[in-house]
Amino acid sequence: MKNRLLAVGALLSLMASMPVAAAIVTGFVGPFAPASFATTFTGNVNPAGPTNDGSIISSPTSVAITGGNDPANIGCTTGLLSCEIRFTHSTSGFGAFSFHWTYVSADDAGAQIDQFGLLVDGAHINLSDPGGFASQSGDATFKAVNSFGWFINCGDCIGGAATATISAFVAVPEPGSLALLGLGLAGLGMLRRKL
Repeated sequence: MKNRLLAVGALLSLMASMPVAAAIVTGFVGPFAPASFATTFTGNVNPAGPTNDGSIISSPTSVAITGGNDPANIGCTTGLLSCEIRFTHSTSGFGAFSFHWTYVSADDAGAQIDQFGLLVDGAHINLSDPGGFASQSGDATFKAVNSFGWFINCGDCIGGAATATISAFVAVPEPGSLALLGLGLAGLGMLRRKL
């Protein structure tokens, strides 16, 4: 009896030291609430600046990222492909993600200038088609190890801004966390039957 109690105690200690398996998250809530994302403005895209109006508007159901646009036609002063807004997050025990996106460019040069895409572990992946229509949409699923997020690069930052809206966001925990919790619970159930 004493050995069984020691085994139960050891299993409970092991389970307490394991990371708690996270549940599937739907929407920008809990660990993915908008305030938990980092926002970075590069180049001269700055919502507080005198010329560019890049912004991020978020809610529990969607995030809208609007790229910079310079009404004074000064444009992106640091070179093509460097004026960008990034909205990023660490994976925090989650490995798989999916979402729906819509993209609308008001840039008179079209979608090839204002590009929207996904950031996965620091790598840029275009979602908007640079040669496509000014209005685009799609669904995406991806896996990330360290971080993920979205970007809008305004290219020349003149002629009109682009806005991308991310919705139907779903984050799925890493399989290892769920497997460890399942093993611990199964072991506890087996020990309980023997007692």
